[in-house]
Amino acid sequence: MNSSNTSAAAIETPLADRLGEPGVILCVRYADGPPAQAHTGLASLELAAPVGENTAFNVGSVAKQITAYLCIRAVRDRLLTLDRPVGDVLPHFHIPDVTLGDLIQHRGGIRDAESLLSLAGFRELDHYTADDLLQLAYRQRQRAVEPGRFLYSNTGYLLLAEVLTHAYGAGLHEIADRHVFTPLSMTSARFKTGPREVIPGAAASYQALAGGWQHQQRPVTLPGPGASCRGWPSR
Repeated sequence: MNSSNTSAAAIETPLADRLGEPGVILCVRYADGPPAQAHTGLASLELAAPVGENTAFNVGSVAKQITAYLCIRAVRDRLLTLDRPVGDVLPHFHIPDVTLGDLIQHRGGIRDAESLLSLAGFRELDHYTADDLLQLAYRQRQRAVEPGRFLYSNTGYLLLAEVLTHAYGAGLHEIADRHVFTPLSMTSARFKTGPREVIPGAAASYQALAGGWQHQQRPVTLPGPGASCRGWPSR
């Protein structure tokens, strides 16, 4: 990205404070200069804690591209192949002919986590773990859609995390830190490993309602591969 001194100065000017509202960080990295960053609003409405330059945010399914990259890296390191059946790596997975490449592209026909939980009788506010979801995935015996058809699936990425764990002999959070976050100096970024893990400086999530905000705290624990990667690149 090319930049001018004027645009850099504009970004570095503090945003107007939005008292009583959830906050945001804006960071722009220039090819020919230091990054420019601005922030505003609150990380926690309940505690009136402002967003700062080191506040960590849940980046949701952006985490999937990191998980996918790690799979491609494992192929480059000759630890995996994209056409390898998932069941060859995870013996408890019983749907035949689903490959690692299928899971990366959401073409494995694996029901999404919310669908599996609903079929198993979990309610929206019930607490469950990644292992609960894996066990539900392992109970499946056939694709939910025909081969090759796109079906978005957080469960598929949870399975990919298990595959990576087997390939590298380490947890996904360790693999990502070693091969992505540390090399890129993303010192505040991490994969959340469980629902009870404390993320220092993490912002809470809110939903806008008529006349106010509602705290969104779902009990889901998809550790990284689907929706729980948090962090912000260091400056």
